[in-house]
Amino acid sequence: MIELFTIFGKGGIVLWCFQEGGQLFTDSINQLIREVLMQERGNTTVFKHNDLTIKYKLDNEFELVFIV
Repeated sequence: MIELFTIFGKGGIVLWCFQEGGQLFTDSINQLIREVLMQERGNTTVFKHNDLTIKYKLDNEFELVFIV
């Protein structure tokens, strides 16, 4: 089941977000940004933090990040 789907620009602006349920994903998304996006470690498309598995896709042409 997809509990979170968001699209944001590399500048930090959230363009679209869908969140189901009451779980907070802020800490995990912030860790993804710090450890993967800011350090340009985009060689994988899966990030694990605590009990969550986050899949993401980088679109360099439009400078977008898709997170599920």
